[in-house]
Amino acid sequence: MLKYKAEKFGHTYQEIGRFFPSSQLCSDTLEPIPMLQNGYDSLGVRFVDCPHSQRQHDRDINAAIIY
Repeated sequence: MLKYKAEKFGHTYQEIGRFFPSSQLCSDTLEPIPMLQNGYDSLGVRFVDCPHSQRQHDRDINAAIIY
């Protein structure tokens, strides 16, 4: 249903694997965010600083943005 609606309105639909670590990658550079890679993956952490892009990311929004 989601794919159909995306195509109907001219949006891109891309399906990724269930275990793809999107919340652990920077949405700008697709590089791993060290704070989340080193076992400190608490769901209480809502914002993370990425040393690659020099930006602060909201964890949920960052995970939703995939190129």
